[in-house]
Amino acid sequence: MMLFPQEVWQVGFQYYFEKWPWSEKYYLKRLKGAIETQTRKEMIISKIVEGKMIWH
Repeated sequence: MMLFPQEVWQVGFQYYFEKWPWSEKYYLKRLKGAIETQTRKEMIISKIVEGKMIWH
């Protein structure tokens, strides 16, 4: 579930299908934030898989 880029998908869906009245600048800001969130999730997953992160 964490590998699916939900945030990225949601921003695009809101902008293109729900027609939220965002400026292009605001849309790109939201999209960049969603991509950064997805990148952090992928880093956490790779650390878990490599055994470098231990859950208590």
